[in-house]
Amino acid sequence: MLPLLLGFAFLAPAVLSQALIWAVPPPASVLASKQVLSGLTVSVSNASYEGEFLITCTADFRVFLRAPCIKGRATFPDFVIGNDLLAFAGNQQLTVTADKSTDLMLTTLVYIIPTIIDIGSLIFFGGGPGWTDFLLPALLAVDLLNTDNQVLPNTTLRNTYLPSNCSQLVASKSLFTLLQNPNLVAIVGPECSGPATVITPMASAFGVPLISGSAGNPVLSNKKAYPLFMRTIANANSESSIMISFLKEFKWKQVAVITSNFFPIGDFFYSSLFELGITVAVNIIIQSGKPDFISELRQIQESSATIIVTNVYDNDSPDMQILTKSAKSLGMLTAPYVWVLGGSAGSNFIQSPYITKEDKSGHLCFAEEAVMHKESHRQQLCDIYNNDTYLREHGYADHGLLDRSVPMNPSNLSGLNYIDAVYTIAHGVNSLILNKQDIHGDELYAAMRKQEFEGVSGHIQFDENGDMYPLPNFATIYQNGTWVNIGKIAPIVGSSSQNFTLFRNVSFTWPGGIAGDQVPLAFKSVVQCPVGYGRYLVGEVYNCIRCPEGTYNWVEGNTQICPRCPEDLECPGGEVVEVSKGKWLRNKFETNSTIPEVYHCPHPEACCPTGFCEFEGCAKGFAGPLCTDCIKENYYMFHGECKNCTRGVGTSFYIIIIISFICTIGLLCLPFDEAPTVEILFFYFQVTLYIFEPQVNGILSNPGLSTFLAATALHVDLLVTDCPLPLGGMGKLLLRYFMPVLMLFDIVIIYFLLSFIETRLHKNGGNIHMFMPYYMKNQSIKLICFRTILIVLTFVVMPLIDASLLLLQCMPFKGQSVLRGAPHIVCFSLEHSGAAAVAIIVLVLMMILFPLGITLLLVKIKRANWVTYEHGEVSQIQSLFQCLYHAYKPEFYYMMPITIIEKGLTSTMFALLAPTEVTLQLDVYIVVLIFTCATRIYWQPYNNTLEAYLNREVSLGILAMIAFRQYTDHFGVSDLLMAEIGIVIFLPLVLHMMRWTQKNYFKHKEVIQDIISKKTGSKFSGKQSKKTQGSGSHAASSRQARNSITSNVQAFAIATTKTTQSQRSLNQKDEIGALSFRGLSRHPSAPGGPSALE
Repeated sequence: MLPLLLGFAFLAPAVLSQALIWAVPPPASVLASKQVLSGLTVSVSNASYEGEFLITCTADFRVFLRAPCIKGRATFPDFVIGNDLLAFAGNQQLTVTADKSTDLMLTTLVYIIPTIIDIGSLIFFGGGPGWTDFLLPALLAVDLLNTDNQVLPNTTLRNTYLPSNCSQLVASKSLFTLLQNPNLVAIVGPECSGPATVITPMASAFGVPLISGSAGNPVLSNKKAYPLFMRTIANANSESSIMISFLKEFKWKQVAVITSNFFPIGDFFYSSLFELGITVAVNIIIQSGKPDFISELRQIQESSATIIVTNVYDNDSPDMQILTKSAKSLGMLTAPYVWVLGGSAGSNFIQSPYITKEDKSGHLCFAEEAVMHKESHRQQLCDIYNNDTYLREHGYADHGLLDRSVPMNPSNLSGLNYIDAVYTIAHGVNSLILNKQDIHGDELYAAMRKQEFEGVSGHIQFDENGDMYPLPNFATIYQNGTWVNIGKIAPIVGSSSQNFTLFRNVSFTWPGGIAGDQVPLAFKSVVQCPVGYGRYLVGEVYNCIRCPEGTYNWVEGNTQICPRCPEDLECPGGEVVEVSKGKWLRNKFETNSTIPEVYHCPHPEACCPTGFCEFEGCAKGFAGPLCTDCIKENYYMFHGECKNCTRGVGTSFYIIIIISFICTIGLLCLPFDEAPTVEILFFYFQVTLYIFEPQVNGILSNPGLSTFLAATALHVDLLVTDCPLPLGGMGKLLLRYFMPVLMLFDIVIIYFLLSFIETRLHKNGGNIHMFMPYYMKNQSIKLICFRTILIVLTFVVMPLIDASLLLLQCMPFKGQSVLRGAPHIVCFSLEHSGAAAVAIIVLVLMMILFPLGITLLLVKIKRANWVTYEHGEVSQIQSLFQCLYHAYKPEFYYMMPITIIEKGLTSTMFALLAPTEVTLQLDVYIVVLIFTCATRIYWQPYNNTLEAYLNREVSLGILAMIAFRQYTDHFGVSDLLMAEIGIVIFLPLVLHMMRWTQKNYFKHKEVIQDIISKKTGSKFSGKQSKKTQGSGSHAASSRQARNSITSNVQAFAIATTKTTQSQRSLNQKDEIGALSFRGLSRHPSAPGGPSALE
């Protein structure tokens, strides 16, 4: 309504505004409920106008008075604006209207001065005498101000005080209680920055400013977040600005900073240093409450800094006292060091009982100017503060406010900043009243921020953020038991900086007796640097700088720069050196070595499973050197885990024995012509296992795939799922021989068993061959077992050599040569010598005597012209030795010892490369295996085309495995990649099975079709017979069908035998036409043998 009436008053034509005017106008301002408005008269330009005029007021609804118009004039009765609520204070409107004419209206603004102003206070209730001394004077200042007619002569401040107790929750509850009063204009408090950051935005939303006398957090200066916050204390950055002014004056360009986690130095300090080009050589954040700070101060000693800046002070813990005690013990309170101390830090420094006057001398502190402001006002406050009767009569007996420490006097009066906060509100309100402005939040905050007056603490003036400018301070130095002011620090109005003016006529000395006019240097060249630091030339002096990323230092008293990080290690900086997965870093404190000792673990999964490990990082459950021991008692490592061996022999041990026996039976019954296929496939699977075995978290983490590959390589450790035997150390290494030896032992057992059965059957007129497959009918037991032993020997070459080399693989460790697989066993000691002898014997047998014996035997056979590829009329000795060369083409009859040597060298390569770096492993793998695979692809010594194809595919598969190893080392193993690798591993076997099936179908096609046709015809004949002869001939028909099937099966067996015997006699046009083996040539057979197709 008010804006509408005002708008009408301004926009109405001039004739109307002149038609009704004040003859006796109201005063410009009135005091609410106090001043009588009398004789208010209006006049109308038309003297003959008759009627009544009505006067109303927006401040008081009771003002509703009428006055008759006589001869163009109307005089209203006397009245008082009786509503003294703040909501109706400020500019209010008097409106005069005519009862007979809507055109006659007159409006006038009258400023109503409030008689009562409501404020609130948030203080600490029940905090003891200290808090009472600090906050009670501010409450009493309200009482004193209400008796003082100089600031608010006609207005009384009504203060409601509630607890905040430095608690965000308590302060929030009290704030909501205060805000229920719609006439609240401002709040004094809270006493702590934490609650202030929470309640200020809420109070600002209600348009209520807050002014604190102790919340110094710099974040409260952010006007976007805290728009209506003020304080009668300098921003906490003022301490930093004073110390910055010292550094600027003395042109110190490098400092060491000591601050505390209890009250750290803010970002303002560091950003100011950066702007001035001052370097922080060492930045230390001490942990409050520690018993000493020796290690922290040593960092400064080891740097080139000599100027130490600190704001550490005694709080719940006497941190500054402990800091001075530690500094004295290190000789850091004298030259070349100079300490620059913050306000409280300086006071605690001088009061420290651990240092002498000489230790305290020469260091920079600052203190407020010792001037007592408004002494008489202070005395008035002290009088009522010390008066218990007054406090009880005025309601201050509650909440522990009578719990005071000592009687106050003007010199020790506390809470000065809060007293000035109350007066800031009063001056702001008075300013609005004098300028006839409404008393609202934004207007009051702006008025308070503009105030400049002399308060009880000093000169009060605020910057643009509502922070009081710091009071002037003196720069002081302690000299001979007294303080010497060497300069003055004063705020720069309009800036957050302060100006330090050095008194040139004051003499003083720095620590060590250096004259004051000789400014100490901020740098010193360091001679040695601690662990984790390097000695670097910075400008003209040497400084200790923390080793950057990619370097490290383990040398105590280092005089050089930090050395580069060793290859394949990670050095994030300082003294930290980390190893990757599968490696073990020896503890430097155990060796006192300055160079990292890194070892490749024999069981990679037990060492540093997460990567980036420091000293002796083992997976959970593992411990000891190279993580080869299990932490728990009766636990032993198998399959990369610590297995419980309390039961003794585990289930896996018996399963291995059974599986080994079954596999031996399978090899015994293996068709003679399929032996090369088994040899090629097992070589492929064994090489695949060796390629991926050193990899941590690689494809062998898949239990199914790892079990299969471990079975083909006879690797007991990877094959078991529980603890087979409670073995560790040497016993565990010897266990690698178990499966190869077991298979050879199984053949011997089977030989004696078959011989025994054959003898018993022969006595009874029987023959053991009646129980054997058709292709073994005419073979002796000795021949069968000899061939099986030969197959097994070619099969176990790589596992036996790998196990032997593992027993001989020594490395330097802790000044001794120890076994890599069992680091607690010294090489060739009494404990190791027996196993080492066994390993050497096995290596000589498998890599020298075995291939050499076969070579000599083949030479003798060749010279005796016993080489034959016939299976018919050959001698026993020829039939026995055919297994040495029959799988190969005649010109490659000597290939068996070559393949044995190839396997031995391949296994040796993998065993020797296992403890080396990944890059070296892969480089050698690529060179050696590419050469091996290339020869296998180019030269095809096998007589059977199926094995030639398989040999090529296996070679390509090995190359693919190397590529997969490189890829997974860099990018890890995903589920999809695991599936792809599994497909590639089994692809040669699948393709071979497909070709084998196709070849044998075409080879026996006529026989199979003949059997099927006879079987079908027999069934058809049986059905016809059943129809014509009836059910009585059913038995005869069944017998006839069985006889027909039996004869057909016998015919198939005979045909299969014949075709098997002539398999290598070549004239195989059906299989060549079916498989299109173009490019694979057959060679003439040995003398007496059938010719082959070219």
